[in-house]
Amino acid sequence: MANDIEALLEPNPRKVKNFLNSLCINWQMLRCKAMKEAENCRRLVMFQYLRVNHRPVWRLLEREPVLLQLLLRVFTDSTDPVDIDSKSLSTDELRLTREIFSRSFAHVLKHDDAKDMKLHRSQSLDAAVDKALERLDRRRSDQYFVEWMKQNVSPNESLPAMYLQITDTD
Repeated sequence: MANDIEALLEPNPRKVKNFLNSLCINWQMLRCKAMKEAENCRRLVMFQYLRVNHRPVWRLLEREPVLLQLLLRVFTDSTDPVDIDSKSLSTDELRLTREIFSRSFAHVLKHDDAKDMKLHRSQSLDAAVDKALERLDRRRSDQYFVEWMKQNVSPNESLPAMYLQITDTD
């Protein structure tokens, strides 16, 4: 878990502390037998990263856990039709959701650096450098998250309920 956290978070002590505090809270709320398995713990870290750093994406997954399949298809650039049994989302809404997912991770899914190169003429040099470093850290973190999802989430999986709510399996 420490390696995942190191790869996901930018080297900013305040952000690391905030992430770890929120992770600890969720860890305590999820104290159940399932959290004794290493893979579930690792998933908690990854989904906590998504919850903290991509809140709009997380909110969509909270409401429709089966959208995890769509997120994985976006990450793998799959054009396979999405066979999601969702009574609450129309085809147009699924298309919009795919667009939201794509835009949330566009900086790591497409390597069109010309769009990322924005001039910050109204900022001081220090502020522009800080902004550039923040973007680099976010890109590194998101690239790690995308690769983890490709390797660890199956195409037919939905977001497990234990990561969405407090569950008591003891």
